[in-house]
Amino acid sequence: MENHFFYLVIILTIVSVLSTVLGILALIKIRNLQQLHRKLFTGKKAKNLEGLMLELTEKTDGLDKDIESLFDASNQINKLSLKGLNKVGLVRFNPFGEKGHKGCFSLALFNEKQKGIILSTLSTESGTKIFVKKVINGKSDIQLTKEERKAAELAGQSLANN
Repeated sequence: MENHFFYLVIILTIVSVLSTVLGILALIKIRNLQQLHRKLFTGKKAKNLEGLMLELTEKTDGLDKDIESLFDASNQINKLSLKGLNKVGLVRFNPFGEKGHKGCFSLALFNEKQKGIILSTLSTESGTKIFVKKVINGKSDIQLTKEERKAAELAGQSLANN
């Protein structure tokens, strides 16, 4: 019987030590959770977690609406930029050799959709003439001079032959 009693005491001692170790580990875990809880809610005036969550949800909804309006504005700006004249080429020339001066030019203005104008001037002693030629889809309905074609090339626009 003494042998059984001895084994029973050893088993109870081991169980007691294990229980104490598990209790200490649980207390450490609880302390860590309390520290985390303090960090999360320090400086917050929300009375409960539900109130804090509702407040954050409202702020998130507001941010979503702001992002959506910024996205719409970005799309409108992008559409406008495609219509704007953003490709430019300029060629100055002298069509009269030594007599004339280099006051003549061809200016090509295009948008991203191969649409635009070519503005040319021809200056003589009697005055200056201005010519405007419309370009749509990379084509002009009026024949272009070599200077006008060069201005279009400088603007990054290759024009189809008329």
